[in-house]
Amino acid sequence: MAYGILLKKESGAVLVSSVSFGIVFVDLISVAPNASTSKSYPAFVGRTFKTLSGALAVISYPGGIPTVSVDASEFAETKKIYIFSL
Repeated sequence: MAYGILLKKESGAVLVSSVSFGIVFVDLISVAPNASTSKSYPAFVGRTFKTLSGALAVISYPGGIPTVSVDASEFAETKKIYIFSL
């Protein structure tokens, strides 16, 4: 039995596989319109973060702590931000 994460498009095409990329799923943030947020992950100091959100989320490392910030001021609908650690 293997554990991991596999994200697919509605068509069934694989977007991300933890087997292929060696990633760890960290969190899923759901951000409503005009509800901007910022979340830090001190347990992941020293790790590199990635998202599947394109320009919707900004990743920074103040003091070495991975932090994900989302400005939802122009969102027309709720967006889901998937966060991974490499």
